[in-house]
Amino acid sequence: MTAISRCEATLELIPVLPDPKLFLVRSLPVYSDIEVGSSARMDNANSKESLLKDTPLSCEEFERGWINLCAFELNGNSWRPSSDLLFKLWSSVMSAVLLKGLDLERGFPWAALAQTVEEDGFPIPLLQALLARVKKPLELLESKCLKISAVAIDKDVCLRFVGAIILESQAGTGEELGVVGFLQTWKDQLPEKWRKDAKLEVIKGSYAQPTMDTITFNDGEKEGLKSISGATLVKASGTNSRKWHEKFKRAR
Repeated sequence: MTAISRCEATLELIPVLPDPKLFLVRSLPVYSDIEVGSSARMDNANSKESLLKDTPLSCEEFERGWINLCAFELNGNSWRPSSDLLFKLWSSVMSAVLLKGLDLERGFPWAALAQTVEEDGFPIPLLQALLARVKKPLELLESKCLKISAVAIDKDVCLRFVGAIILESQAGTGEELGVVGFLQTWKDQLPEKWRKDAKLEVIKGSYAQPTMDTITFNDGEKEGLKSISGATLVKASGTNSRKWHEKFKRAR
């Protein structure tokens, strides 16, 4: 005797492509205060390698999310910097750029920033993470004589990044800022020849305007985190019982 089972239910696989950085936001503690001693940070024992093993992402997706968050490793521990800290770090970078007369787009040895940044109390791995976030791909460096230790900044990426971290730093808790004041702060953190390009459309998607004269940060990450917080179960279109083994038993 041969028994054949039949299942009329269907399983639909729906592609979900959340931003990789949303997975890492849940795992990486925030590095927000360079004044706090290292002893206060020893509760985080996750290295980048261990996080990769425990995160449902490919190596490429993980690296993309890691770079987008400006995540970094320090003494074997992994961190993601707060927007306020990134704002302060970028201000330190711009001080070094102005002091040394560096051309961000053409390319420069990234170590030229290291002394100023270290003197301001920022760890070098954090500087490297910031530069990785806003740099041009290596193959786009304009000067062929530049070595791998050199970096050139992608103007469009950097403009958006700086504008977004300033806004999140100053209005990330839902506070409203004056548009004019925000734009001025943004321009003051850019090279002179970039200032004219600091416009709201550059950070589209990262802000909301309660009124024409005010602006606040638009945190899209909260919705994204909801989308990966748990699986959504969808019922099959049929609702009848499909206990095939009971039907088979009755038919014997």
